[in-house]
Parts: sequence; structure tokens; C-alpha cells
Amino acid sequence: MRVVGIVLGFLLGVFLAQPLLAADKPGSKSSDNPYVRLASFLAPGLNAGGKRVQFPMTLVFEVSKDTDIRRFCAMSPRIRDAIMLEMFKKPVKVGKGRRINKTTVATRLTSVANGALGKVTIVETHVFNEIMQRTSGAANSAEWRICKNR
Repeated sequence: MRVVGIVLGFLLGVFLAQPLLAADKPGSKSSDNPYVRLASFLAPGLNAGGKRVQFPMTLVFEVSKDTDIRRFCAMSPRIRDAIMLEMFKKPVKVGKGRRINKTTVATRLTSVANGALGKVTIVETHVFNEIMQRTSGAANSAEWRICKNR
């Protein structure tokens, strides 16, 4: 029983440490576009057996320079609703360890979010397969603006 607890603790530690070791976080490149992070949520997906599962997701949007961040954050509930509708219509395939194809999901969600806004505002979407707390400094970039709307 103790061995199982140790193994589970080790696996949990590895799972939580992986995002911190990732090299390509948005905001690390020299871009003039601001980054805006929405609140984390549990997204619907399908596992290999076709069963519905939920996985953690955090979205960071790279928006165009002329975007009003306050207006964007005010529209964030609308963006989130559009994203959830899309995810329920066509769930993401989730692999072992709750892994997803982030580039495909990011491309899909960029067009959905731009559609919800009514104009092309989002340049790129970055998908993180984790829950980010507002106060977790290691997981956040200093350049990200956080929308506090739910």
C-alpha cells in the first residue's frame, strides 16, 4: 500500500513538473502583441475507448496590438461559451496521461474565438493541458494579462 502511494506521488510530481520544463511558453518570443490568459477550466474530450473524459485546459491568446484588452476581457465569457459549445460538438481526442494535440486544438479554437468576437482579433492561441492558478508565478509569464471574468 505504501509503495502504491509513493508511485502515485512520483507520477503526480512528474505530471505537474512537465509544464514547468517546457521551453516554448508564449511571451518568451520578442513579439509586440499582448497575451491574455483566460481562467482555466475542464474541457470535454474522448479517450481511445470512445468514453467522454474531462481534461484541464488553460488558453492564452496572442491578440493584435490594437486590441482593447478591457473589451476583450469583457467578452471572455462569450469566447468561453463558444469554445465550450465547439468542444462539446466535436470533443478532442485525449491520449494517455490526458495528452492532446495542442496545435490542432489551438488552430480550431482560434477560429472559434474570432467568430465569437465578430472580428479577427486573435493572432494565435496557446493551449496548456493544465490548470493555472492566478497566483502560481512559475506557470505564468510576467507579460500575460489575466481576464478575471468567469
